[in-house]
Amino acid sequence: MHPWIRVAALAACMTVGLPAAHGAAPSASEEAYEQYLSGLGYQDLGQWPQAVAAYTKAIQLDPDYADAYYARGLASAHAGDVAAAQADWTAAIALQPEMWKAYLNRGRTFLQQGAPDVAEADFTKALTLAPSAEAYLERGTARWKRHDPDGALADFAKGIALSPYLGDGYGRRGRVLLALDRLDEAAADFTKQITLREGVPGAHLGLGHIRERQGRLTEAAEHYTVAVVLEPATQTYLLRAGVFEQLDDVQRAMA
Repeated sequence: MHPWIRVAALAACMTVGLPAAHGAAPSASEEAYEQYLSGLGYQDLGQWPQAVAAYTKAIQLDPDYADAYYARGLASAHAGDVAAAQADWTAAIALQPEMWKAYLNRGRTFLQQGAPDVAEADFTKALTLAPSAEAYLERGTARWKRHDPDGALADFAKGIALSPYLGDGYGRRGRVLLALDRLDEAAADFTKQITLREGVPGAHLGLGHIRERQGRLTEAAEHYTVAVVLEPATQTYLLRAGVFEQLDDVQRAMA
């Protein structure tokens, strides 16, 4: 696998919505619900420790408050305490076994920790409860990490079919296709990702790599340049310098 192929940062993945505030009150005491709302407020401001503290108070007031466990798991993950997040999502699942988003986010943490088998099981359970593009894309990534390219590509296709305007699906599939040397298909996916969402350095990096391998060096340099502008990285500078050298543009190669 090419070194720039990687899973997105864990915290950025934790985007599955919290239960609607007006829908959480019936299963919780009034005081616990107020603390839950306080946690939501802190979470909206990105104040993760304060959110964790508020959710903890809600749980102390109502130990069966599944939504509070789930929300505290999200806040803990953003605060960098993955073990606490996993424990909270496990507790939420025990209280509310149909909570598919707890399986999804717990699976993401296992994937980040290098346990794709365990992660895949969580993603599969999430899909059983509520098929979603996010879960298919995550399971596809887990399957790729388990060296199952056919399973990965099948899941990416299902995720894209459910959300064809979600650029991330094309990007993930493009990276796998590139690693499999299916260059034209990979290029099509990266191009689609850029069309749907401008400012994706990985897509330009992938296209630069493809065009370089195809001998289309000017295009490769252009894509590497965009990638550098969007996300400066030593490796991308080196890749671009290598293309400039092939183009006999020594001055730009040394810049």
